[in-house]
Amino acid sequence: MMLDTHQGLILDYEGIPLRTVETGEYNLPMIKLDSEVSFRLGEMVSIKDSDIDVLSLIELLYYVKINGFDYVDYISISEGYVYVTTSYGTLIKLDYKSNMKYQILFTREIISDRMNNNQDILGLIDYTKGENPVYIDFDDMEVKLEE
Repeated sequence: MMLDTHQGLILDYEGIPLRTVETGEYNLPMIKLDSEVSFRLGEMVSIKDSDIDVLSLIELLYYVKINGFDYVDYISISEGYVYVTTSYGTLIKLDYKSNMKYQILFTREIISDRMNNNQDILGLIDYTKGENPVYIDFDDMEVKLEE
């Protein structure tokens, strides 16, 4: 089954599509994709040409919702990476092969510390660069891209 660009899927907690909807029709947690999703009604959804587990993303959305992490806007899958956008303007690049719940929890601490120290929070927190997350200011990213 194929979706057009203005359609989405409502999934259950096991990643099984329940129905298609117009995007924005419901105020539900969202995963945005830059690639195709392969699915059949009654079977678990998978992301084409990706080893990102849909169930781990659903678990992450559930974790965000039950713990009141209101700063999380949505999850986005782009070029094989998992990104989380926040209401603060911070972008989070998660290491999906590691504990994403911990990364979201730790992100809250990073943002809180930066705000308490009057530091900018308009940047990228990247968990894919090694053991410790790296914060890159968006202004610094633009300079690097221009060089």
